Amino acid sequence: MAYEFFLSYARLDDGRQLVEQFWKDLQTRVIEKIGRGRDICFFDRESMPLGSKWREEIELGLRTSKVFVALISPGYIESEYCGKELAAFLRRVEPFEAALRKSGSPPSLIIPLMWTRPVDHLPAVLAARQYDHRALPQSYRDEELSILIDNSRYKDDYKDVITLVAEQIAAVIKKNPMPEASALPRLDGIESAFRSEGTPPPARRGPNNARFVFVAATPEEIAAFRTLQAPAAARLAIREHVEDHYGLEGGYSWRPFLPPEKTMSAGAIARNLAEKLRLHFSEMPVAADLVRRVQDAAAQNNVIAVVVDPCTLELPQYRQWMQDLDAWNTVSCSVVVPWNPQDETVTRFAERLDALIRQSFPARSLNSNPTYFQRIGSLDDMHERMEHVLTELRLNIIRNAEAAQIIDGPLQPPPSISNTSGTV
Repeated sequence: MAYEFFLSYARLDDGRQLVEQFWKDLQTRVIEKIGRGRDICFFDRESMPLGSKWREEIELGLRTSKVFVALISPGYIESEYCGKELAAFLRRVEPFEAALRKSGSPPSLIIPLMWTRPVDHLPAVLAARQYDHRALPQSYRDEELSILIDNSRYKDDYKDVITLVAEQIAAVIKKNPMPEASALPRLDGIESAFRSEGTPPPARRGPNNARFVFVAATPEEIAAFRTLQAPAAARLAIREHVEDHYGLEGGYSWRPFLPPEKTMSAGAIARNLAEKLRLHFSEMPVAADLVRRVQDAAAQNNVIAVVVDPCTLELPQYRQWMQDLDAWNTVSCSVVVPWNPQDETVTRFAERLDALIRQSFPARSLNSNPTYFQRIGSLDDMHERMEHVLTELRLNIIRNAEAAQIIDGPLQPPPSISNTSGTV
């Protein structure tokens, strides 16, 4: 199946399904403009049912789409995968634009729209292709697209945005359709278009900022581990249908309660809770420097929540990273381990997973730690526990400093706790 345009967005920006609403509205209007088609926009939530080959479907969208619509936000620019999607599309766009320039000015095949503000810096690759916003309503330029969708006051302006963007897409489809590519490099082999953009903006300070770590392996990591461990892999707590559980990126996209929750990712759960508690959400990657990142966040007096997939602890590097984190603790950091009793792998390997959790968090397992939760057995339970722990972590930080320091000056970093002493 070929697509007419590709919608690229940061998964953490769809906490209230506003991106899905935008996709439906824009696709409907483009279909009206070109007079044909049904599913003409690649949107990963709708275009990829469970059980599909996620990577192949995304690469099909990038190979066949004629226009790339990017919903720009701080989360979008920080997303490695969004940068890879853009880089892959640019492989097709750049030679096509070069050919069009011989006969005139090429149309806008990449349309960046401001989904949320502030964006501290627009990557050069997008700034160089900045979409002409002058025709769009003033409210869009003053506010942001997500606010226009979600506020009835801007109903007419939102319709105008949809119409103008749809007209741009339809014009490209009718007049300058970019040929499909027979092949593109695999996304995991492409460097993000944002990789060389320099130093990211400094982290926000204070306890109203929640930093989340999602400890869930990528499908590629799991496949490589399975191959390495064959034929013993059958005796390990490794899930089948990994892309259903972990998406393409693992981490944020991991679905801790599948089944029965088919769409609610760990990242969406955390994002919704942060929004409910009026905390600024951001994600920290899981890598060898995780402890340093957590220490830096603690020094900024941020709330830190580490959400762990127990099956990912089968992979030695993740187990080691968690052991390193367990040896360094702070009153502003929590560890949460969801445990889905409807997940066949979890129930079948329950004893083994319990042992892996104890190996990964020896100090927290031995000591009574009020911010360490394991075997969280349902989505409702996770909502309740995480809301409680985020509130408590924030209060822990506030108790460590005078209220005036929070507002007018730097807070003192929360005290570190050495787990090697057996004190938590």
